[in-house]
Amino acid sequence: MHHQIRLQWPITRPELAASTGLSQPTVARGVTALLDVGLIEERPDLITGTGAGRPRIPLAPAKSRWLHVGAHMGLRTTHIAIFDTVGRVLRETDLDLPLDAVAAEEAIDSIIAGIHRLRTGIARPLRTVGAALSGHVAADGTVTSRSYGWGRTDLVGMLSDGLGLPALAAPDVAAMAASELAATPLRADGERLPTSLYFYARELIGVAWTVDGAVHRPVHGDGSISHLRAPDSDLLGGETLKDAVGATGVLAAARDHGVRAESMADLIGAAQTNSTARAILDERARILGLAVANVADIVDPAHVILAGAAFTDDAAGLRVAARTIADVSPVRRDIRVSRARGTITRDAARAVALDPLHSDPLSLA
Repeated sequence: MHHQIRLQWPITRPELAASTGLSQPTVARGVTALLDVGLIEERPDLITGTGAGRPRIPLAPAKSRWLHVGAHMGLRTTHIAIFDTVGRVLRETDLDLPLDAVAAEEAIDSIIAGIHRLRTGIARPLRTVGAALSGHVAADGTVTSRSYGWGRTDLVGMLSDGLGLPALAAPDVAAMAASELAATPLRADGERLPTSLYFYARELIGVAWTVDGAVHRPVHGDGSISHLRAPDSDLLGGETLKDAVGATGVLAAARDHGVRAESMADLIGAAQTNSTARAILDERARILGLAVANVADIVDPAHVILAGAAFTDDAAGLRVAARTIADVSPVRRDIRVSRARGTITRDAARAVALDPLHSDPLSLA
């Protein structure tokens, strides 16, 4: 019910019952519990309509009595944000932190220090901290990451000790997929949500898939496919997908072919007038399209969601990737672009930070 009120407010009790398929008594008990702990409130000022009978008072999220903090640990940049219980951003910042070039403990200490700086001056307490990373998260909260070169590291324990908060961690692409689910209202008809493959590409490449409204949790892996072999290419080098189509590898290939670009934004801008730059970006899109098609053929989802700057920042390349998927896949795929667009790292941080609240809101009150 908290999920539905958060997404569809103002909403009355009968509307809440209709949209969730729950009975009126169940809704009444749930609403009372959420009102008692201060997560929602009645809003008489939002009453609409002048029909006969007692007016139905809408429900809405209440002002947060506490806050949540999340971090998306990118390979080069860590994004930190503080959220209220509805998921609104109060503060955010980026840390330049090359995770593959510093020791794990040093990196985590830097993130903890960044969170302390960001929370300075905020009166409301933080309730949980969450971290999304390119790595496997074990049941005990330890993480390992091929992308960062980290062995078994007690990320959750260090965050909890350093901030004095309950902490959790999750693979970043899984967190991105969870953010899509967190923005999707529940269904009243009992129909199962369609399966979705979530494919992310920027500096690293990873996948996650959702089944019946939940993100699949790998037993051993982290969703990264950066290490898989890349197809041969005359324009892009490297043996792995990360080396070939990750941002660093693409920029290196551009320089090798005489295109001056310090960033992917520079390269995309140059592609407006430079045919070599355009060819390099199209080749990246082609290789990504092949990778998407291969994974989709294995998982066979109802939808394929493309996310990350490799897709969202280059419209022409996105069209190439979509055509490649259509050309090589034996079935017609429903291809969609992530609703997050340029906020995907923030959304991943939010999904992990708010996961305890979304899973069991009354437990945090």
